[in-house]
Amino acid sequence: TLTLSSAALAEVSLPAGFGIETVAGPEVVSEPMEMAFAPDGAAWVTGRTGQLWRIDTTTRATQSVGSVATEVSGDRGLHGIAFHPDFPRIPHVFLAYHLTNAPKDKYVARVSRWTVTGSGAASRIDPASEKSLVEWEGDQAGQHVGGALLAHPKERVLYITTGENNQNANLRKYCDDPNNKAQSLGDPRGKVLRIGFDGSVPKDNPHVHTAGADPRVFTRGHRQPWSL
Repeated sequence: TLTLSSAALAEVSLPAGFGIETVAGPEVVSEPMEMAFAPDGAAWVTGRTGQLWRIDTTTRATQSVGSVATEVSGDRGLHGIAFHPDFPRIPHVFLAYHLTNAPKDKYVARVSRWTVTGSGAASRIDPASEKSLVEWEGDQAGQHVGGALLAHPKERVLYITTGENNQNANLRKYCDDPNNKAQSLGDPRGKVLRIGFDGSVPKDNPHVHTAGADPRVFTRGHRQPWSL
């Protein structure tokens, strides 16, 4: 675990033979969101306010490997992380976050690819290497923004979750609407998207030839898919 309060630890019920060990507390890793393990065994952790840390799970040494300027209102911020399946030979890491310069009354979510320089404790993301792969807009007043990532090692594609961004207090009415954002194939919200590692659209995506559909859509109808 990364950080659990004593009260939270007291509520955890573990099967025999399992234990909990705090590797990095909140004084080191603030608002951790997602975690990915590099081939060397280190855990790379995103913090919602834009920080990215590397934790040596053997020595427990923790250092910053970079940061991303991100918008943090609501449940927005820096969320998902995934390594290229051939990392570190191909030294790319994917991150999902929200832009700070979005239009008024909107948010803009982005998934980008960065190049990692150095290795081990000397690893850093090169801030000049960012390549934007996907962006989508949502309503600033709404919640549920998704942002989980999965780099599939066999399919050689990147899966991305997006929340439905609902701001309707009448949830039943929203969910029963067959034309809501999550159901609409033309709206990227409430979906799992599937793209190439360079941002291209895979030819075998299910809606590549569907009129009016976003060709990146893989599945639809999701509310708030935090993880993959």
